[in-house]
Amino acid sequence: MSRLLTRTIGRIRRPGRALLSATIVGAALAIGAVPFGVPTAAADSSCLRTSASCANADLRGVIIDNRVDVDPEKDFTGADLSGAYIRTSMIRPNFTDATLRDASLEYISLWGANFTRADASGTYFTDSNLTNANLTDARFGRTRLVRTNLTGATLTGVHLSGAIVFYADFSRVKGMTREDFDAAGTIGEPEVYPPSGPGVTPGAGSSMFGSS
Repeated sequence: MSRLLTRTIGRIRRPGRALLSATIVGAALAIGAVPFGVPTAAADSSCLRTSASCANADLRGVIIDNRVDVDPEKDFTGADLSGAYIRTSMIRPNFTDATLRDASLEYISLWGANFTRADASGTYFTDSNLTNANLTDARFGRTRLVRTNLTGATLTGVHLSGAIVFYADFSRVKGMTREDFDAAGTIGEPEVYPPSGPGVTPGAGSSMFGSS
């Protein structure tokens, strides 16, 4: 946690706000902290290493490192990955109705992932690629979207209250406008905001330093 805080604060580009940002991020990181990668007795990760579906699987606290080659479009529908520690990239994984609370899905690509109605509250997505992901009606409150790439993602109905969004990229997202984002209750400033809604200056997204 201290590493993430140090890297985040070290990249803040507005010196006059550094102290305030440090206070906000430090407090946010303390909320809901859990140990990652501590499998429960009932957890069974065997489906990850085969062509079998992981739908409704108990994957609480499992460790999925980069030596595990997960099949494209792996089905995690309804699975419980709370506290999971995932360090392998996946193409179009399906997390519909899955639980990923307080998990770590950092430094990986989840291109085209489907998080429809998933509960990822408190989960870390630091430096991860969620390009073209579907977050429709997903619960992403308290998530760490630090330097996360959400380009082209569908964000209709997503809950982002308390999410940390420093340097995240919301370019060309669908289902969320800049005005929706401003009302979402996030912490920090993304690198690129969602596009403005009708009646506001249009564009592919607005950078924190000007229009992109």
